[in-house]
Amino acid sequence: MSSMREPPILRNHLPHDLVLNILANLPVKSVLRFRCVRKSWNSSITGPSFISSHLELNSSRRLLFMKPDRFPHIDRQLCTVICEHTSDRISEFDIPFTWPKLVGSCNGLLCFSARDWVYFLNPSIGKFKAVSPAPSSSSASFYLAETGFCYHSETNYYKIVTISYYLAGTPPQAEIYSINSGSWKRLHPPFAPDILLFNIHTDLFLAPFVSGALHWMAYVREGGNARPFILTFDVNVEKFGMMETPFAVIRSNLCPRVFKGKLALTEKGDPLFFNVWVMKEYGIHQSWTKLFVVPFHRVERFNGYSDNGLLIVEKSYDIFSANGEVERMDLKRISIDIETLHEKDVGGIQDFLRSGTNFMESLVLLDRTDMVTVRL
Repeated sequence: MSSMREPPILRNHLPHDLVLNILANLPVKSVLRFRCVRKSWNSSITGPSFISSHLELNSSRRLLFMKPDRFPHIDRQLCTVICEHTSDRISEFDIPFTWPKLVGSCNGLLCFSARDWVYFLNPSIGKFKAVSPAPSSSSASFYLAETGFCYHSETNYYKIVTISYYLAGTPPQAEIYSINSGSWKRLHPPFAPDILLFNIHTDLFLAPFVSGALHWMAYVREGGNARPFILTFDVNVEKFGMMETPFAVIRSNLCPRVFKGKLALTEKGDPLFFNVWVMKEYGIHQSWTKLFVVPFHRVERFNGYSDNGLLIVEKSYDIFSANGEVERMDLKRISIDIETLHEKDVGGIQDFLRSGTNFMESLVLLDRTDMVTVRL
C-alpha cells in the first residue's frame, strides 16, 4: 500500500510584497474582488502606492465614446469602451448625471460638466465625486464657460479649470478646482485688459492636455482684424499663456489635438483634404510642421486621435435601394492610419453620436473616502 500523501496545505502564504506585485498586474475588476480576502490586502489595494503601481502596469489603451441613451430620454448618455487595436467592444455604461458634457479623461478618470456642476467619475471602480459650481457660474453676466481637465504628476493632483466669459466687452474670469484641496480658487485673468476675447472654440472637442498644459483654440480682435491663437494653461505654475499658430489669419475647422504625445492642429485646407500640423518641440513656434495631408472626402466630423496616432472620424456613405437608387445616407465611424491611409470600421454604423476620448481602466481615487458609489 502506498505511503504517499497529499501535500499539506501551505499555511505560510507568499510574502506580502510578492502578493501585491501579482495583484498589481491583474485587471481592475479582479483586484476589487481580492479586497475581500484579507483586511491587509484591502488596506494595501486602497493605498496610493498600490494604485500608482497598478496604473503603471496596466496601460492598455482604449477608446471611449458617448452617445444618447438607447431610450428616448436624451438627457442621459451612454458610454461605450472599445479596444483600440481590435475595435471590439469591452464594456458599456450609463453616465449617472443628466445632460453631461465630457471635459476630459486622464488615468482612467473621466471629468464631466453637467448643469454647472462638475463630476469626477471612475467607471472602473464605480465611484464619482460631485463638485459644486464655480463661484463665477452664479453670475448671470457670464454667458458661457469653457472647462479643462488636467493632472499635476508631481503632486498627483487632478484639477479642473473653468473660464467664464462674455461674447465681447469684458475680460473673462478663470477659476481652478483641485480635488485634493476640495475648493475653487480664483486665477489671474487669462488676458490683459486691452485684448478682447470673443470666442473660445472647442465645440464638442476636449481641451488637450500636453506637456503639462491645457490648450484651447481662441481668437482675438485687434483693431478691425481677428487672428487665431492657442490659449494655454500651465498646471505647474497655474498661469495662462498665449501660443501662436502657424497661421496669421483664421482658418476653418482649426482645433488643437494631441498626436502621439505632441500638440497638433488639424486644418481644413482644400475642400477635399485637411492638413495635420504638429509642434515637434513644445513651445517653439518654428517647430510647427505640416506632417500629413489627409483626404477629406465624405468626412462629416473629426473626432480626434487615438494614443497610437490613428485618426478617428465620422464618414458618410450611401445606402442603396433594390433598384440601385440612393435610399438614404448613413454615418460610420472609422479610424484612419494617416501614414498609410488605411481605414478601419470602429464600432459599426450610427453607433456613436457624441464626443470621444482615449481611456484606460484604473483604480484612481479608490483611496478617497469622499467618493459616492454608483452602479454602472
